[in-house]
Amino acid sequence: MRRITLAVVATLVASMSLHAQSPYLVKDVNSTTTASPLSSTPNNFFRFGSRIVFAAATPGFGSELWSTDGSEAGTTQVADINAGSGSSSPSHFAVLNGKLIFNATDPRWGTELWTSDGTAAGTRLLADIRLGTAPSSPGDRIVYGDKMIFAADDGVHGNELWVTDGTSAGIRLLKDLFPGPVGTDPSEFVLFHGAVYFCASNGLWKSDGTEAGTVQVKEGYAYSLVVAGSQMFFGSQNDATGDELWVSDGTPAGTRMVPEINPGRAPSIAFRAPLTAFGDRVLFNGVESQHGVELWISDGTAAGTHLVRDIAAGTASSRPGPHAVTDGGVAFFTATTEGSGEELWKTDGTEGGTLPVTDIVPGRASGGINSIVARGNRIYFIAAGGLWTADGIMATKPVQASDAVVALGSSGLTIIDGILYFAGANHLNGYEPWKSD
Repeated sequence: MRRITLAVVATLVASMSLHAQSPYLVKDVNSTTTASPLSSTPNNFFRFGSRIVFAAATPGFGSELWSTDGSEAGTTQVADINAGSGSSSPSHFAVLNGKLIFNATDPRWGTELWTSDGTAAGTRLLADIRLGTAPSSPGDRIVYGDKMIFAADDGVHGNELWVTDGTSAGIRLLKDLFPGPVGTDPSEFVLFHGAVYFCASNGLWKSDGTEAGTVQVKEGYAYSLVVAGSQMFFGSQNDATGDELWVSDGTPAGTRMVPEINPGRAPSIAFRAPLTAFGDRVLFNGVESQHGVELWISDGTAAGTHLVRDIAAGTASSRPGPHAVTDGGVAFFTATTEGSGEELWKTDGTEGGTLPVTDIVPGRASGGINSIVARGNRIYFIAAGGLWTADGIMATKPVQASDAVVALGSSGLTIIDGILYFAGANHLNGYEPWKSD
């Protein structure tokens, strides 16, 4: 999702509809005192065992690997990977065979895969995939049984498909999907019918974790792969049809284009926007000359693919933003209209059930909404500089904080096991780790 730093001070009032403990500061990680508070800028919150790991910065160590049990005393730095004040900037966390696998940067090896058991002694380089100081920059990944399949560039094959069992000896190129130095950028891995499916610049692929079992399902550039019910949906582009919606049962014979919204070379999916699984259907940004860019829905059939609502009436475009779907089957998103700007909307997949939730900034100005996440039947999001919540029925209210959060960081919001984590700032501290139970 697109995320922006918001520094506007929000007025935080009590919310009778809030079904959670008020957010609180976990720890002032960067406690350096200057004329204004400095920030640790925490990001990439991720569960590892009974703890949450994340990246955070301090003046003496840069951005490094930290861990917390949710208490101030239990929040500590795990390791200084890039020794000294340089930053290793840990990211792309995954758990494989009981170990944490992640990206980290060290000047000796560049950005490579690292592993950790949660201790400094147990944190080490997993493999220098691209030998020397140049980075292999491992990308999207998925844990599949006792292996992790991921993308990386060894400098010989381009950005291609790799696999590891979490040991240095057990990491290898799984398959060069386009033989030679040009990579195919594998991404958007999903589990479907017991196999891993993913997108690449040369098509939709399937893998069972072996070279022989890694096969192409469909040719042509593929993107935005999601599983919805018993089908997969994705976008694909070619010169004859432009960007179109496709549906698949996982087999070449069962992979087909959904009937075009715009016949011919004109795209039906606007700006290659992400697809959102919505039960056994998908929501997407469709585009046609009569309605502009609006919210569409599809079950993979011609009859089940249609405009949900023309939010910005006529040829104008509402350009719906990313969706967050609640347990109750309601999708929240942003949409733009001439009278209200970009504000919060919701849909149940029907025209009558697609409605504005609230106009956070009344009038034509936009509410600055981003990082919408769902927890149960509620959503949380950043707007007008503060943390907000809504259930689509009660009026949207700012969340009350025990020690007022005055701004939210650019890393957005993360839900882990029903708990909300984010980088927040108040008048005494810079951007630091906060949580809400």
